[in-house]
Amino acid sequence: LDGNHPRIWLKKCCKYFTLCKILEDQKVDLASLNMIDSDELWVMGYLSNRMNVDWNDFVIDVNARFKDESETNVVQEFNSLQQTDSIESYIDAFENLRAIMLQNNYILPDQYLLDSFVGGLKSNVRPCVRKFKPTTIAQAVEFARLQEESLSLNQLKTNRPPFNPIKTTPPNPSKSTKFPQSASNVPLLTNTKPPLLPTPPLLPTPTTKALVSHKSPTPKLVKYIPADVRATKIAKGLCYYCDEPYHRNHQCQFKEPQLFQVEVPGMDEVDVAIVALEETSLEEITTSDPQDIH
Repeated sequence: LDGNHPRIWLKKCCKYFTLCKILEDQKVDLASLNMIDSDELWVMGYLSNRMNVDWNDFVIDVNARFKDESETNVVQEFNSLQQTDSIESYIDAFENLRAIMLQNNYILPDQYLLDSFVGGLKSNVRPCVRKFKPTTIAQAVEFARLQEESLSLNQLKTNRPPFNPIKTTPPNPSKSTKFPQSASNVPLLTNTKPPLLPTPPLLPTPTTKALVSHKSPTPKLVKYIPADVRATKIAKGLCYYCDEPYHRNHQCQFKEPQLFQVEVPGMDEVDVAIVALEETSLEEITTSDPQDIH
């Protein structure tokens, strides 16, 4: 006992004596060993001039000496209890006051305790709990916690600042950017050390040729000579493309000279020229008159 809640302390003592089966003449001595501070000084003076104190008389003297303030204000505090902070702090305060009233032999029906708990909730929590019609305090506590969690989430959404994209103003072309004039007065750093490697000579700049507009070549019409016409002209000794007599040095005005070139891998330019010359000679032989060959 430390001077607070003497009625509760005495009830604990009685329960301990019953469980441990303490004798009547030993109860006062055991209870005095659990008194501290000013209570211990009082019990030492109380037992100094008394012998064989009865336990019931000791209980009456303790209640008369130490006033239990919670007993006088507990009913008023219990009836006026209101939730001002979180639901957890309200539950703790409600359970403490209910325990004190029950220990002081107050008869409290379960429905009265349930109505007192719901009635002390906040105004934004109470209607939601009553809507579910709880039958026990445990159900009312669960509904109150759910409602408080929902309100906290809604409050976070409303307190969130709206999204405002950053608006960039375009530069004004009329206002020219001015650079600090002191930057032009900064002297340039020159390297006075000799180079590690010699500087290569400068290559001549290539001259740019004038762009010549090339016209797309006009398609040439190919004259088709049937087989019977060719046979007739061969028999008469005439040219395929014109009606003049054909001979070795004949130059047809309708036929353009053609040169065919074949590139063989591994051959140089000289070999390519020799092959082209041989193909040209072979073409002249095949196009010459059979009579000239003989």
